[in-house]
This record gives sequence, C-alpha cells and structure tokens, in this order.
Amino acid sequence: FGCSFFTGGFKSHFDIPASADDTFQLVEIPFTNFSNCNSDATGEPSKTCASDPSVCPDAGTLRDIKTITVWAEGAKGTVHLEIDSIGATGCASAAAAAAGGAADAYTTYNKVVDGTCAESCLGSMVGICPVGLVVAKGGLEKGTCSSLGYTV
Repeated sequence: FGCSFFTGGFKSHFDIPASADDTFQLVEIPFTNFSNCNSDATGEPSKTCASDPSVCPDAGTLRDIKTITVWAEGAKGTVHLEIDSIGATGCASAAAAAAGGAADAYTTYNKVVDGTCAESCLGSMVGICPVGLVVAKGGLEKGTCSSLGYTV
C-alpha cells in the first residue's frame, strides 16, 4: 500500500491504558510521531516521520493547525474514549525542526480570555505582518499557558 488516497492530514497512533477510577489521563504525542502517509485500509502509517522526514508535519502546518480529529479505529475490539481537553505544546522546537532552523527563532505567546488560555508559537512574521504588530494588537503575552498554571 502507498500513502493515503481517501484521507488527508497527519495521524499518529497512541495507546491509553484503561483508567481504574475513571479519571482522565494525560496523553502526550510528539509532533514527530505524526505522518501524512497512512494506509487507507488499516490507518497505520505506511511511512513514519522517523524513517522519512518528508511525511512529517512541516513548519507551516505546525504554525497553523486548523482541524483536529480523533479516530478510534477499533480493529482489535470496542473503543470507548472520552476527551476532556486537547492542546499542543512544544510547537516552537517542532516548527524549527520542520523548517530546519533553530527553536529560538520562534517565541511562544499566550492570551487568557474568560479563564481560558490559548497559546501559539510565532516566528518573526505572521503572514505579511511583523510579529510585534500581531502581539501588540492581539494583546498577546510571552510565555506558555502552563507557565501560568494552566494544564492541558
């Protein structure tokens, strides 16, 4: 099988052990685990990011994630999954690696509105706008949400 024909985007496999007390568990999936070359038949990666960097999320994708989808492919049984929250961290180093640059070329900014924190990694330009303009007009602050006590 080749790369995905019927589906697009980046996918990564992950396992979550059953929770004995029904508490939510933290699952971290490095961006380097994602691949955009997956089997349409099984959902498994046909090529991995580790073996072929061309199937890794590129810097543009990491800077501007638009959609997140969770697939529960129960090929080995029934799936029951409850999600409390989804977040992304470490995007500066992942974007730098994808662009072949240094992580310090990106800065993480956050904004808190009504008790909810969002963060983004920005380079020196956001589209055609200098990052300073975006930060000032958007009311952004340097730093991660976790540095403010928020958890993913």
